[in-house]
Amino acid sequence: MSIVKFATPSPIAYMDSDYNVSVNIRANGNINTVTDIDEAKHAAVTNTASAAMITAFSNLESKQIPATGLPSHMREIEKAISDGLRSMGVEAEVRLNSITLDDGSRQLLDKLRREQIMRTMSPSVNPAPAPVPSPSQAPYRPKFCPNCGASTGASGKFCSNCGSKLF
Repeated sequence: MSIVKFATPSPIAYMDSDYNVSVNIRANGNINTVTDIDEAKHAAVTNTASAAMITAFSNLESKQIPATGLPSHMREIEKAISDGLRSMGVEAEVRLNSITLDDGSRQLLDKLRREQIMRTMSPSVNPAPAPVPSPSQAPYRPKFCPNCGASTGASGKFCSNCGSKLF
């Protein structure tokens, strides 16, 4: 039994479907082979694992999985790597340890997420004016006080003569 560590040889460009921007991702893991492998086979296993991982990321990208959702697809990526190794005659258990964004990509996605949240929380730049009530929606005000009969006009809430509340 051999343990082979593997990782993306360099950051992989990945199109994030949430924000339509390219980000850089990296991944690493371990391969536990059923049988011992020699030095030459070790290099082939590492290369095959890296190539299978890149292909798996490409497949997830075509399914429009956002970059932040990649860790939830680790088992799918591990299976793709296992299948690639099996095709070269190596039976192994594959475990991804991590899928990460580089610092610049993480900062970019955080900034875009904050901007999106602010847009949804901020009132619009030109809010619609408050509706003007039509005459049928205006509150009814009597022209004469129901208590003393004095003329009140249509704008007062209380009678100017006796102080009674107008309906």
